[in-house]
Amino acid sequence: MQRRKTTPGAREGLARDCPCRQKLCPVRGNCAVCVRNHRRHRRHLPECLQPVLRGLVAELAGKLELGVTDRRPDPKFWRSRKGVALLRKLHRDAGRKPWAP
Repeated sequence: MQRRKTTPGAREGLARDCPCRQKLCPVRGNCAVCVRNHRRHRRHLPECLQPVLRGLVAELAGKLELGVTDRRPDPKFWRSRKGVALLRKLHRDAGRKPWAP
């Protein structure tokens, strides 16, 4: 099994090649914690797994006469009050230092 490359100075186990666009997420690059959080909350799939299913879901939705929209959080969301509160909670849950904007 090949080990993933890490950023110099980063904690061991963080994936330098994480494809997630959520740059402010406190667990970005920590695949095990990320997937565990997404499984626990059951709101959506981790962003790195979405491209695998996005085309299939869009095709299936079309057959059912449904629409598909992209509702991933953008940088504006993360700067909003709700986004800042979520980041603080995620950092606390991940055992990291409190996040401040």
